[in-house]
Amino acid sequence: MNRKSTLWSKIKAYKLQTQFWIMIIMLIIFILSLLAYQIPELRQDEVMANILLALFTSLLVTVFTMLADIIVSYHEHKTKNTWKTSGHLAFRISFRTRRKRCRRCFRIATA
Repeated sequence: MNRKSTLWSKIKAYKLQTQFWIMIIMLIIFILSLLAYQIPELRQDEVMANILLALFTSLLVTVFTMLADIIVSYHEHKTKNTWKTSGHLAFRISFRTRRKRCRRCFRIATA
């Protein structure tokens, strides 16, 4: 029985849910720091304004980096499962072991 898996079930199967939740938490902290930056009392203090500006820009970069990491990991797992189910991985492994044996035989014969 072939049924389509949802995106969330695939994320759980590929063990990417921890990275996903950490990214969501970072996104929430980014939004909160952006809102804190908009408070006029905090913007008047130059040090606090610079700290908040640095905080939300670095969090934004962190969120984008984690999102890219999740996407790359997802596609790696998806590709790995495709290779396993289609038989290409078994062929590739057997081809490598045959090639190594042939090189050893050639070295022994020429020595």
